[in-house]
Amino acid sequence: MRPTPLVISSAFADTQTDQYRTAKHSIDGNPQTLWDTNPKEREPHWAVFGLKSPARMEDGFLSVTLDSGISSWGKHGLGRFRLSVTNEADVLILAPLRQDLKESEVVDLNLALAKAHRNMPRSSGSTRD
Repeated sequence: MRPTPLVISSAFADTQTDQYRTAKHSIDGNPQTLWDTNPKEREPHWAVFGLKSPARMEDGFLSVTLDSGISSWGKHGLGRFRLSVTNEADVLILAPLRQDLKESEVVDLNLALAKAHRNMPRSSGSTRD
């Protein structure tokens, strides 16, 4: 099986140093631009990247090669990271919304949604407990 390059067409991250070092700069093909987390390098960060078209997976496997492109910055690297893959198209829409909410607000929102769901009138034929 030959590798098929995937085209990343969009990027969003939780932080950026300035307007010239955003997640979009990590996919623009220019080795002089980058996504930077300075001065918050020791804090956890995340980025969401969207593909131009859906990836075809052979036998349920996806192989990913990461190239940080920062060879001139010898000691700078990715550190510890987790790679997740989803087929949910809404991730790129929801990521900026999630960033705007503080963790406590997300918990409050989830509790409010659960209470609203619990209080919804039951329709006839409902099997809810």
